[in-house]
Amino acid sequence: AMNWLIRIMSGKKFACGGAYYSREFVLTSASCMHAYKDILNDLIVEFFNSDADENEFSIISNMYVPKKYVFPGNNMDIAVIKLLTPMPDENYDYVTLCKKPLLDYAKVTVVACGTSKSKVTLHQSQLLNQNQCQSHFNDEVRPKTIGCTKQRRKDQRSKFRTCARNFGCPILTSENELCGIVVAGPECNNPRLPSFFTDIYQVKSFIEK
Repeated sequence: AMNWLIRIMSGKKFACGGAYYSREFVLTSASCMHAYKDILNDLIVEFFNSDADENEFSIISNMYVPKKYVFPGNNMDIAVIKLLTPMPDENYDYVTLCKKPLLDYAKVTVVACGTSKSKVTLHQSQLLNQNQCQSHFNDEVRPKTIGCTKQRRKDQRSKFRTCARNFGCPILTSENELCGIVVAGPECNNPRLPSFFTDIYQVKSFIEK
């Protein structure tokens, strides 16, 4: 039960996924939220499973992004959303952050939270090592805060790969800890490329301050 899984909506349209971190804060991807930065007050923050009661939502009072984050790059690609009021639902949990770097895990689970309004799809994914990941950055240096997961063959052809569908959605370990957040990467233009994630362990100091 992922009772901390958040959906940020722009009207009836999915904007970004997110994770409920504490009473007033939600974690998501800075690159995903970039498109909405001028209309933050119009967005609705709701639990993924909250369609039973239309009134169970909160709105955004502020968004904090690291100084080192520069769109469209991925270095420090994390956004901490401050809610105007805590989430109204009683049946929630706060997400637990990863205690180790993403690359310490061989396999992770990608939570596809933007592909369907009512159903979360889970995808087991294999992490690429640092050299394999770096090879997808051409001449740029791979930001230390980014990890890559391997594309499954069928995802290269499937609707799951539709760009922007899962930005902000979480990456979990077997202990259900939040270890990564899906961020915008080059797979938007080429589905054969791997997906990019912010390694939560590497941005923990920003989140916790």
